[in-house]
Amino acid sequence: MGFRGFWLLVVLWGVAALGFAGPAKAACAPAAEQGRWENQDPAWDGIIRIEIVMACQPLVVNGRPWPPGFPWHIRVFERCGADLCDWGEVGAIYWKTRHILAVFDRGKAQRRVWLRIDPRIPKLLYAYVYSDFYDPVHANSGWHFWFRNPDAQPCTVPMTHPDWERRMKEWLDCVPKVQVR
Repeated sequence: MGFRGFWLLVVLWGVAALGFAGPAKAACAPAAEQGRWENQDPAWDGIIRIEIVMACQPLVVNGRPWPPGFPWHIRVFERCGADLCDWGEVGAIYWKTRHILAVFDRGKAQRRVWLRIDPRIPKLLYAYVYSDFYDPVHANSGWHFWFRNPDAQPCTVPMTHPDWERRMKEWLDCVPKVQVR
């Protein structure tokens, strides 16, 4: 076998190995932020629900995640009278500060939505929404919200548990005391 035959054999073995094994994939574990989140204050007439979806991008091709696109997708629902108004779904990015940033164009204003699960309160999603109005007559404004995931385990503490004091503290940490607007 000559020099050319040796390299042909190496290439064929490589193609066969990739063909049987398939491309290597990293496991995409579900993120804590992923899911449907509802406002802690049901009487609030602003943002009522946020839906967060993480797109699995397990491969890196030419230094970029594959498949291409945003790694996160956010959908926001706002109360409009008796109905819910859907802001639509936009792509979002995950910052090193563990915040997810989504930008919505709402016609009269650009709304930036920062989302984060505070490690001290892991069962709640903190949201800061900043409205940057295109019309200089309107003052820009921001709101803070707390959201809970109705599908997550509820904050329950059995009082008969031997370590009930620690569990009570965990439960109190799970529920914020004040809704900040």
